[in-house]
Amino acid sequence: MRTIPTACYFQQINEAAKAGNDLKIYKINHSDYENFDFCIYQNLSTLEIELVTDKETASGYDSDNSYRQLLDWNKYYPFIPKTPIAAYVLPKDLSVGEEVILEDYISNEGPTKTSRKAKWNGQDFELL
Repeated sequence: MRTIPTACYFQQINEAAKAGNDLKIYKINHSDYENFDFCIYQNLSTLEIELVTDKETASGYDSDNSYRQLLDWNKYYPFIPKTPIAAYVLPKDLSVGEEVILEDYISNEGPTKTSRKAKWNGQDFELL
């Protein structure tokens, strides 16, 4: 079984994206005061990801074919340094039904620092 690495910080996630990796991004709970909106877009030319907090900016990205949305609108609290997302770095040849080991399983509270066996269903991982 292959191991799927976990990226825990925005810069780490962005570096993985810019290197050409596919990502499965998850919103994680990082504060009891989550009341600001955000979503994640990727520039298809540079592969860089952007955390967008403005609805008008997002609307521009939605109508621009050079961007794709990786994570729909969620809530976060911007005044603490903890990143409100974590991601699995997916191999390009990951196939539907493939069983893998998730390096650091991502729960609602963030990466757990424990590995878990899972199966890729083409959209998400199903724990085994």
